[in-house]
Amino acid sequence: MANLDPLIWQDDVRSPANTFTVTDNADNTKTIERAGTVIQQGTQQSAEHFNHMENVAYEALQIGGVLAQELRQHQRKLDEVQSDLEKLDDEIIGQVKTVNLVNTLAFPFNNSKQTVAITTRANTDYRVLFEIQGAPTNVGDIFITDKTINTFKIEYTGSAAAVTVKCYITGGKSIYG
Repeated sequence: MANLDPLIWQDDVRSPANTFTVTDNADNTKTIERAGTVIQQGTQQSAEHFNHMENVAYEALQIGGVLAQELRQHQRKLDEVQSDLEKLDDEIIGQVKTVNLVNTLAFPFNNSKQTVAITTRANTDYRVLFEIQGAPTNVGDIFITDKTINTFKIEYTGSAAAVTVKCYITGGKSIYG
C-alpha cells in the first residue's frame, strides 16, 4: 500500500510574478529562467510526486471494486432467502405477543395461567423473554411453562387482579428444520 501521508502542494511565489530572464547561448539557442525574488518555494513537479497520486488513486479503485463485489455477494445471499423471510423474521427478529393475564381468586390462590399460541417451531428450544406492561402491584413471579412447538403457558404468582405481559419469542430453529 502506498504512503497515505498527504502531499501538500505549494505554488512557487516570486516577486515580481511572471517575470523571466532570457539568455542568448553561443549555439544560437536561448535559455529562459524565472526571475524575481523567491517568496515561497513551490512543490517540485516530479515523477515521484505524480506517481504517488496515481498509486493512491489506483488502490482506492481496487478497494472500491472489492467492496462492490462483497456487496453483490451479500445481495445474492439475501435474494436466496427472500422466500423464507417470514421464517427468518420469527427465528432471528422474533415474534411479539401481548398477553392479558387475569386472576379471579383471592390470595394466596391464583388462576392466571393462560395458553399462548405462537408460530410453529421445529422444536421447543425457543426463548420467551417478557416485559410487564404498566405498573401493576403484587405481580409476584412470572413463569413460562408447558412449551410445545406452537404454544406455551404463562402465569404470575402474585395477588394482582390483572397483569399485561409483552412476550418476545425467538429461536426454535424454525428456518433450519
